[in-house]
Formats: sequence, structure tokens, C-alpha cells
Amino acid sequence: MLNIENKGNITFINYKQILFSLPAQLIAIVLVSLAFGDFVPEILKAFFLSISLSIKSVLIFILPFIIFSFAFYSFARLKTGLITYTALLLSMMCASNLIAVISSYYVSIVSQNIITVELANVSNKTITLEPLFELILAKFCSNANGLILGILLGIYTSTQNKNKLLQAAKNLNNTSNKFLNNIFIPILPIFILGFILKFQHTGTLNIIFKNFMPLLVVLIALYCLYIGTAYLITMSFNIKRTILAIQNIIPAAIIGFSTMSSAAALPVLTSGAMKNSKDHELTQSIIPSITNTHMLGDALGIPLMALSLYVVQYHNMPEFSAYLTFAISYVLAKFAAAGIPGGTIIVMIPVLESSLQFTPEMSGIILMMYILFDPFCTAFNIFGNGLFPIVFEKIWQRLK
Repeated sequence: MLNIENKGNITFINYKQILFSLPAQLIAIVLVSLAFGDFVPEILKAFFLSISLSIKSVLIFILPFIIFSFAFYSFARLKTGLITYTALLLSMMCASNLIAVISSYYVSIVSQNIITVELANVSNKTITLEPLFELILAKFCSNANGLILGILLGIYTSTQNKNKLLQAAKNLNNTSNKFLNNIFIPILPIFILGFILKFQHTGTLNIIFKNFMPLLVVLIALYCLYIGTAYLITMSFNIKRTILAIQNIIPAAIIGFSTMSSAAALPVLTSGAMKNSKDHELTQSIIPSITNTHMLGDALGIPLMALSLYVVQYHNMPEFSAYLTFAISYVLAKFAAAGIPGGTIIVMIPVLESSLQFTPEMSGIILMMYILFDPFCTAFNIFGNGLFPIVFEKIWQRLK
């Protein structure tokens, strides 16, 4: 966050704090790694990748507990309005996804001559980078189970007025926050370094830029315009507040970009979103609930990719009625998507085949395209999820 100090009539900007801020550190790591990665020995890249994967394993192992503690405390402190809260959360997720999917249809109509792509001649000989070691921890509980258990126990605590359970929920919540703020966030630069070096070594970004540049340009422009406008409207067209809100989400977006995992970025996203909200506990309950279901990056990106292939195959845009069927099916299928790299497109391929007559060849191409674009989709999924709690909080305050 930009730190401005007022001394008398003179305004000072703390540039040192800006240069050494977390977003600046993460951006610097990305740029330096991509620019000078060729000079780093492969064994050193493999070592940093091993460290990053090990940190990710530890995070994924304890993530169900963090999600449980957030959900438990957030629902335990709700005295009234549980049904309204749940209904509002589900309806807002569905509405947001549906609006984004439909928006992509009209963007595709306007930009079809630019984004239409043939099967790119991507070489089958891919360079890999294998870790020297990897810490593997068996998960004791899934994220979904942790969320459900936290919600149920929180509802029980709230409805039965269990003060001891409420205090326990508060203590668990404080413990999770201390872990995130004092341990995980300080090691973020090390966490993303290995993944960025892998991107550079395997040439993944070069493949994207070489074969799919027109589509990527339109996609990123759509992301910036759509999500940027959404932030601006939510912040009542206050430019300064809009910039600050986006800045608070940048570290989580960089983690999402480098790891291609919304789950890996969840703790940092929660921390950033809390800076943008007034009700921190409410934000802590919302973020885990929407991580795998409210993905604006996917909702805007997958239709754009699909329509570019549809036009190549059938030489025209699908009728809006057929596309609307796809859009509704997409929204419903999102509740079954897995929070793993490529998890969304795997669930969506049957929807594309049934709603938009995708052939097996088209399904294979969009799978490849999505895997290549996944870093960008995940980053903007996170920007969308960082905005969601702000909108929810405004509506919730009016309904309470």
C-alpha cells in the first residue's frame, strides 16, 4: 500500500516502503527470474522448485484446518440471519458467474476476427524440470470437508448459544491468523521462486506468446476491463480506493499465477481481502466458500477460448439460446470443479460437448489451451474473489 506521510504542508511518499513491500518483492522475483533464468544452473532451479513444492505441501496439509477455523468462528458469531446469509452467498456466486459467461459471448462477437485460432503447432518435445526432492504429506481432511465441518459446528454454536465453543472458535481463528501473518507471508518470495524458475526453464510462457498471442491479448484486456470496472464501481468510482484495493490483492494473484492454484493463494488472498473490508470475520468466512466456485478468470476465459474454436469448426457463432444453455450448465458445473490446475476445464469438457457440440478434437485443443492459460486465469480468479467479499458485505449490511 502506498504510504504517504504529511509533515506540515509538505507531503512525503515513503518510497523505501514501496520498494520493499511484498507486492514489489514478488513482482521483482517474477521479472528477474524470467529475464535471467537462463544463467541459473539447472540443478539450482531444481533445488528452488523442491523448496517451493515442499512449502506448498505443508500449506495444503494444514489448509483444511485454516479453512475450518475461519468458517467455524465466522458462523459461530452469527446470531441471526444464517439462512439469509447462505442464500445470499449462493445467489451472488451464481449471478456473478453467469454475468461473466454471457459477457464473454458479446466480447467474442466483437473480437472474433482477432481471437479465432487454429490448432497451434506446439512441439511434443517439452522440456521438463524435476525437483531434487519433494515433501509429501497425506491430507487428513479435504478443504471441502473442513469448510462443511466448520460451517456446521459454527451454526450449532450460534443457534445453541455455546459460549465455550465460541471462545474456542475465536482462539482457533487467532492461531490461524498468527500462522499466516508471522510464518507464511514472510516466506512468500521463496515460495513462488521455484515455480517461476520452472516456467522460465520449460518455456511455458514462450509457447503462449508465440502461438496464442492474439487470443491472450484480448483475454487479458477483457480481464482488466471487466474486473477493473467491477472494482471501480464497487469503490463508488473512487480512484484512490480502487487502486489500494487492487494493490492488496496483488500478492495473492502473483501466487495464483505462479502455482496455478487458488487454494495455495487462499491464505494471502484472505489477508489482502481483510484489508479491503470492515468486517474481517465475514471476509474470512466468504473467501474459503467461494475459492473453487466463484472464478471470474475461468468464467470469462473458457467461453472466449471455446467460441474461438467453435467458429473454426462450424464457421459461425452459436445461437444465443444454445449458448445460454451452456452458460447455465457452466454455472451449475462450477460447484463440482476441483481446486487443482486444470480442474475447471476437466469438468467443463462434457458441458461443452453437450451444449456446444464440441468434438473430441476440439476438447483436446481447449484442454491444451486452458493448461497454457491457467496462470492468467488463476490470477484473475483471485482478483475476482478479492472483490466478492466487499460487494457481499455491502449487501449483507443492508439485509441485516
